[in-house]
Amino acid sequence: MVRYKNFLPKITKKSSWGFPEYASIDELEHDLNHWLDENPDFHIINVETVVLPMTEMHKDLDPEKIDTAKLSTYGYYVQFIRAWYKIDIDSLMK
Repeated sequence: MVRYKNFLPKITKKSSWGFPEYASIDELEHDLNHWLDENPDFHIINVETVVLPMTEMHKDLDPEKIDTAKLSTYGYYVQFIRAWYKIDIDSLMK
């Protein structure tokens, strides 16, 4: 079975002026590696950095929980890591 998991950056510092500061891509990579350590039966197929307009993301996501940057006059974008993985069902059944 092939699935994916998104690793969204967390707010590291709130700001009363402008945008809050968010975790870096390096920190998301650390989160990904930690998740893999906790899930040894998940085998990575591909890892990608995704940048999408906020309107393309799930409408239920709280904008304060994701990395936003005004990249153009067209609106806000989110950048995150998406890991595609396969679950080894046989090893889970043992």
